[in-house]
Amino acid sequence: NELTNMLTPVEFHYDCPDPIDINAWDRVMQYDDIFESKCNDYGIDKGLLESRAAQETNGRHYENLESGPAVGIMQIERANLGNFPDGSPKYVEAYNFRTNQIDRVYLTEENAKDLETNIQIGAMMTQVAFQRNNYNILVGTQEYNMGCGNMDNLMATCSSIENISTNDLRNNLDNQEWLKYRESVGAGDPKYIEHNFRYLPNGYTIKIRRVDTGEYETLTVFNDYQKNKEY
Repeated sequence: NELTNMLTPVEFHYDCPDPIDINAWDRVMQYDDIFESKCNDYGIDKGLLESRAAQETNGRHYENLESGPAVGIMQIERANLGNFPDGSPKYVEAYNFRTNQIDRVYLTEENAKDLETNIQIGAMMTQVAFQRNNYNILVGTQEYNMGCGNMDNLMATCSSIENISTNDLRNNLDNQEWLKYRESVGAGDPKYIEHNFRYLPNGYTIKIRRVDTGEYETLTVFNDYQKNKEY
């Protein structure tokens, strides 16, 4: 409570008429203890990662293992698994706040299919996305869906049209002009942010811990379309 009282979060208002799938949320809650552990390790807001799991797979892990372009509850892309062309194994690294060490997890099919490791990889990739975008919660969330290359293209498009530097778009959470250009890249879900955030209660404050300072970046979200509905 003392931490929350010290925060002065930026607000993000959006309109999303799509209702949540309460069954999906209930399925995610089966794994709440795993989400809590991995989010604490990597400084990721638990509600954010759980809402992503509800959106990505309706909370289903074991039904998403054998086919499709992505694996498991956090939808780890199969294209990111295996080895690089030179034969070296692919992996993800992220800072663990509990151990004060850098964790490395190899991106193998076996690891992606393991429930706990799948959630761990999702949390680690989320930390990487936020670091890459100066902890801009909106940009980092959209990048998880679109990928870093498509996100760079989106930012470049917005920058050229609006005459705003890509650094300012990433560094300034209040500058949300890039949201208007999400359909320009033709990849992912242009409304991925809204589809994730609809699972969070109105007035929910997302808190992401920075690796460089240990402090928190925050964003309070409101679905104005359903502002009178409680979850």
